[in-house]
Amino acid sequence: MKNVYMLGIILCTMALHTGCSEDENSEPEEEVTIPDETVDLNPIPDQTTSYTGQVKAIIDAECLRCHGNPPTQAPTTLANYESVVEGVQKGNLLGRLKSTNNVMPPTGKIADEKILLIEDWIADGLKN
Repeated sequence: MKNVYMLGIILCTMALHTGCSEDENSEPEEEVTIPDETVDLNPIPDQTTSYTGQVKAIIDAECLRCHGNPPTQAPTTLANYESVVEGVQKGNLLGRLKSTNNVMPPTGKIADEKILLIEDWIADGLKN
């Protein structure tokens, strides 16, 4: 029994050692990145979306009745550029707007075209 146990240890050690070693002539494996097809890296490629140009009007019309300054029915404000950027960076803003079980705003889901503009603004680098 002791011999079988020792043989198992030796074989495992050899397998690990062989599997981890590289041939001197072998090329290192190139890392392959497969893009997530569910995320469009630039939803509106022929447009640069900005906060003051497009996004502010959407936030003002759709979010400020609850997320004003001070927020009346929500824990966070979206009353200015900095607070909206913070909401994006924390991952809350877009997730809440696209949610199907906790729709924002409570009066009904924002139109997909408006969400697309916000996604493009994010893709364009959160320009003011």
